[in-house]
Amino acid sequence: MNEKMVRFIQSVLQVFSVLIPVRENRVAFLRRSFSGSNITPLIDWMRANHPEIDILLLDSSPTGQLIGTGNLSSRIRQYLALLQSKVIVTTHGPFIKTAKNKTVELWHAFPTKKPSTLHNQRALRRIKRINHLTDHFVSYSDFSSLLYNSRNHMDFSKYVSLGAPRNDYLFSSMPDLYHKSYKKVILYAPTFRESFDNTKPLRLNFWFDDFSAEEFHNFLVQNECLLIWKLHPNDEKRWSVVDQSEFPSNLLILTDNKLREMRVDLYQLLSLSDALITDFSSIYADYLLLDRPMIFTAADELRFNEERGLLLNPYDAWMPGPKCRNFAQLKEEILRSLSDPAYFRLERHFLRRIFHRYTDGGSTERVGNFILTLLRSK
Repeated sequence: MNEKMVRFIQSVLQVFSVLIPVRENRVAFLRRSFSGSNITPLIDWMRANHPEIDILLLDSSPTGQLIGTGNLSSRIRQYLALLQSKVIVTTHGPFIKTAKNKTVELWHAFPTKKPSTLHNQRALRRIKRINHLTDHFVSYSDFSSLLYNSRNHMDFSKYVSLGAPRNDYLFSSMPDLYHKSYKKVILYAPTFRESFDNTKPLRLNFWFDDFSAEEFHNFLVQNECLLIWKLHPNDEKRWSVVDQSEFPSNLLILTDNKLREMRVDLYQLLSLSDALITDFSSIYADYLLLDRPMIFTAADELRFNEERGLLLNPYDAWMPGPKCRNFAQLKEEILRSLSDPAYFRLERHFLRRIFHRYTDGGSTERVGNFILTLLRSK
């Protein structure tokens, strides 16, 4: 079903919403991915602590389509079930509601990049629609609320600083899948590249011109390191082919589809890593809670700033780790970061105080109780 048809169905349902009864104990959750979802831990908490709540879990696409709903009649029934929920919880913005519904937006990332709305009128209309349909926006802290609102231009009273539920995974442990075979595990999680050529297979090169796959593979083997390359969900869609033939070992490519198959969220695996490599991804803001080394690759900083841009500038001042601009520097900084846990620790602690109001692993419970308060209100 195309996007226009989806919008038509939503419009018709909203017109007749006065006839749709709301179930006072139903909470609907719209989940987009397993790459750091704030939905999954909330559902697990609510099922364990409040079995009396009627939970509706729906997977959605970027256009607002509900995934896996089959034919037109079953799709309409799903939208009706959604509108019958007293509270609707989303991570990429609500796309439908009535005056009877209350919406809670958890968002899916700490706000470090400028919105693509600056370059895309369609995206700008989407942000305006989200602002109109959002009743409450959960943030990390007052500082993050300010950053969010520099993009959203929303009524500031809608923001509530409760923390991100997915970050609670960083305070829990799961079976270690990797350290039995490797001395160190490094997570590489870059942001997506909107304008890069996707007609050729995507290869690991950190966007360095002087990168050598053979040399890096030997480096990983010699130092007994596993590199987990987590593709951004948007890049998964843009690149149909990811080539890892140059790495016969010591490289694991992780996709959202793979996580979905495993029924594991990315943030459940973060605590298993010894260090993070990223570029402009906001994942580093969450990784601060682990207080572990971070390495930043900035080979295409100029191009990225021209095409998308960062909210936090200058780049060097807001990234609590070494900034690598070539392949040789990357290898040096990996070795130093893995051997010296105190490397850039003061910078990490400084930014953690600014970015996070809470560092206690209790965000899921705070957000869950906030949702219950809305559910029980008149």
